[in-house]
Amino acid sequence: MGDTTKDSNENVDSTHPTVDQIKNFIISKLLFRDGYDVVVGDCIMRCSQTEIIEYICDEKLHQSPFGQKFKNVHRNIGRILEGDKTYNKIPANVQSFDDFLLSEPGWNKTPPDCWIFHRDYDCFVQRGRRGTIVQRSQMSMNCFVQAPGSIRKDLESMYSAEPIGMVDMAKFISEHMLKDSLEKLIMDRGGSSRDLLEDLTQPGTIISSARPKDIPELLPEFGVCLVAGFRVSDEFQKSDIFSHKHLLENEQPDRNKTHSMKVIGYRKEGRMTLFLLQNWWKGKQFVEVSEKYLEECGSTIYYVKTPQKNPPNFSRDRADTVLAECCDSYDKMPSNEK
Repeated sequence: MGDTTKDSNENVDSTHPTVDQIKNFIISKLLFRDGYDVVVGDCIMRCSQTEIIEYICDEKLHQSPFGQKFKNVHRNIGRILEGDKTYNKIPANVQSFDDFLLSEPGWNKTPPDCWIFHRDYDCFVQRGRRGTIVQRSQMSMNCFVQAPGSIRKDLESMYSAEPIGMVDMAKFISEHMLKDSLEKLIMDRGGSSRDLLEDLTQPGTIISSARPKDIPELLPEFGVCLVAGFRVSDEFQKSDIFSHKHLLENEQPDRNKTHSMKVIGYRKEGRMTLFLLQNWWKGKQFVEVSEKYLEECGSTIYYVKTPQKNPPNFSRDRADTVLAECCDSYDKMPSNEK
C-alpha cells in the first residue's frame, strides 16, 4: 500500500481496514510535511491531523482486536505533536543529581579518582563554570530518543561559551525523522539510539564503538559516551537501588528489554571501576554500574570522535531547560557502525 494521486472525492470505506492499511494511513498522515491521499481498503482517504487523531481514537476501532495497539499509537502521535515538555527546575517527583549524590556520596570525590563530565571536563574548568546537566524524563516504557538528544547538547556545549538549548526531540521526530524510523517509533517497534545520534550530528561525523574498560580514557577526551543495547533485569528496574556492581545469583538481563543511556563519569573504588550513567526514569535518573555489570548486560559503548562545532540546526528547547520529556521508543542494536 502507499500514497496515491487518485481523486480524493471517492467514497471512504466505513468497514475496518486491516492492521497494515491503518498503519500505512497513520504513518503517511503523521508525515504531515506534504498533503497525502492514502489508500484504506479500496478507497481513498484525505484527512487533517485532527481527523486522523480522531480516527484512531474511534471507539469501534478500540473495541477491535487491535484496539490497544492503536491506543498506544495515539499516545505516541499525541506526544510528538505536543512537542517537548520542558521545566526550568527539577520537579519533586524526579530524581536530581544532588539526590543521587546523597545516595552515592562516592561521586563527591575529585580527579583523578573520580571524574564527572559537567564538573571536570577541561573546557568547563578553564571557563570557571560547570556545565549543565539537562535531564530527560521517559514518559512510557520506551527510551531510544533520550540519549542522543542529551548527548548532542553535551557535545555542543564543549565548544560554546554560552548556554544552549537541547534539540526539541519531538519536533525533530515530526519534522526530520525518516518514514521507516518514524513507523518503528509510533508502532512501538523500537529504533537505534546510535543511528539517531548520527542523524543529530554534523555530516561526516565519526561514531566509534569501544569496550567498557576504555571508558576512563575516552571521557576526558570526548566528553560522554552512549550505552546502547543494555539488557535490563528486574533488579535494575527497582527505583530505590542506584548502584549495580554485579549480577545477583538469580538476576537475568532480558534480551527483549534493551535500554539506552549515557555515560557521564567514572570513579575508582579499590580495584573496581564504576561508571556514572544518566538514565531517563523519573525515580532513577542517575545510577552507577561496574565495568563488569555493563559487560554482563550486553552493552555496546559508542563515542563521537568528530568535534561538533557546526551541527545541524534543529528546533531547540529553551536554554534554561533542566528537564525535558517527549515520546520515544525502546533501543535496538544498529546493523552497522562507523
